[in-house]
Formats: sequence, C-alpha cells, structure tokens
Amino acid sequence: MNLGSQMIIACKAIIIAHKCVYINSKYLIMKRVIMSAAALAIGGFVFAQTPQTIAPIVQQSSPTAAATVGGNYSDIDQKGIGSDAKVQQQGTANASFIEQTGTDVANRNSVDVLQWGGNVQPSISGHLNYSDIKQNGAGNDFMATQQGDENEISGLQIGLNNAALVQQGANTPQQAENNLAKVDQDGKDNYAEVQQRYDDNEASILQRNDAAAGVGNRSYQDQVSNPNQSAGQVAIGEQW
Repeated sequence: MNLGSQMIIACKAIIIAHKCVYINSKYLIMKRVIMSAAALAIGGFVFAQTPQTIAPIVQQSSPTAAATVGGNYSDIDQKGIGSDAKVQQQGTANASFIEQTGTDVANRNSVDVLQWGGNVQPSISGHLNYSDIKQNGAGNDFMATQQGDENEISGLQIGLNNAALVQQGANTPQQAENNLAKVDQDGKDNYAEVQQRYDDNEASILQRNDAAAGVGNRSYQDQVSNPNQSAGQVAIGEQW
C-alpha cells in the first residue's frame, strides 16, 4: 500500500472517531438534561406537599386556672443560706407555694408574700387566695399579708429562732371575712403572730418541739370584728 492510500485510511479513521465522540457527547448531554428535569420534577413534588401543622404546646394548668381575674400560680423552692423570696399576687384565686431549706442559724432565709385585690378588681379586694410557706432551719422569718375574703395562709417552720407574721385584712374597716390562718412551729425560741380584721375569721398557732420540750416559744393573736355580720372570731393557740 502506497503512502497516499495510508493517509486516506488514517483520515477516515479520524473522522469516524470524531463522530463517535460527538455522538457520545450528545448522549451524555441529553442524559444529564433528562436527569436534571427528573430532579426538578421530584423537587416540585416535594414543595407542592401540604405543610405539616404542629399543634401548639398546651400550657400546664394551675390549681387556680378557673379564676376569671388573677388565677396566678407561684412555686418557689430555695435550698441554701441567706435566700429571699418575695411574691406579690393581685386579683382572685391566686396560689403561692414557697419552701426554703437550711441547716443552722446562719441561714437567715426570708419570705414576703402579698396577695390583694388592688386596681384589678377593687370590689373583690382579693378573694380565694392561698399561700403555703415552709421553712426548715434556723433564724428564718416569713411575713404573709392577704386582703379580702375567704383567703388561707398555712405556714410551717422547723428549727430555732424562727419568726412568723400573718396579716389578713387591714386596720381600717375593710372586706376581710372568713379567712383562715395556720402557723405551725416545731423547735424552740420561735415567735408567731397573727392579725385578722373584720369578722368570721379563724386563726391557729401551734408551737411544739418534737425533739424535746419546747421552750422560749411566743405567740400573739389579734382579732378585731366590725359591725358587718360580726359573728365573732376563732383563735386557737397551742404550745408544748
């Protein structure tokens, strides 16, 4: 085979190779286009789905959730030395729970609770409020004040040199009937005082010492009735 024939055959081979590459490239391009279109179709299907609706978290109901005005709930738990807790609740059917725990006279934990009607609903002036205070240690004190009708305060102190002051009503004539105050002190050298104004209120102070005979405990109760349905008060004091 002469040189010219060899060159012609070589040229034909090159042309055929280029055609194959061109055909393969078109196939690859078309394949990529088809795959991209399929991906878009799938993406469109995903985005076209109806968004999932997540139900909102239901807030935990408090023991006073049925109240129309107020209905607040407070729970405080303090462990340590020198803790202070102050709670102010306005309106009706509020609840406050406070617990403080310590070990010795250096604790000096303090609680101040105020539950009243105020500007929210002055005609009711605080109604169906509840306060529960527990202090364990020594040198602790709490003061709880409630204004209005049918309120309740319960206080428990365990230890030495603790002090409790409960006030229901006010010195001036005010709606403050059917209130209940209970103070329980377990230890010695403790002091408890309950003041109640208006009528049909009840107070109970118990001072005891489960470990030994209680000594140095003092209690004071002051109840004043006004003319409105003054059926009298009930006061109970017990020391042992």
